[in-house]
Amino acid sequence: MSGLAFDKNNLWTIDFTNKKLKKMYSSSIETSTKKMIFEDGITIFPNPASDYIIINNYETEQNCLIEILDLTGKILISDRQKSKVYKLDLGNIKSGQYIVRLSYDNRSVNSMIIKN
Repeated sequence: MSGLAFDKNNLWTIDFTNKKLKKMYSSSIETSTKKMIFEDGITIFPNPASDYIIINNYETEQNCLIEILDLTGKILISDRQKSKVYKLDLGNIKSGQYIVRLSYDNRSVNSMIIKN
């Protein structure tokens, strides 16, 4: 079981099972139109994004769960990645900061994006 916590400057993931706290991001969010490389060779771009993000997932299961969450942890978009390079439509969410969570093989990778 896991959860999210937010303080003045940071967003944290809480792993209740293993009693671990991990910082997801701090108030200075890195943005770039270049590919952002994360754990396991996963890339997400562009950031900031307008209408969509591209998720390149060459190293892991191509059928991973993709979720877009707001900063309270509410899931706004949930989809399954259908190919190793996947375009996710962000057209139905407002401008702001969001968490991208990719879940696969009992693991998850989290990143922050900004939607213009």
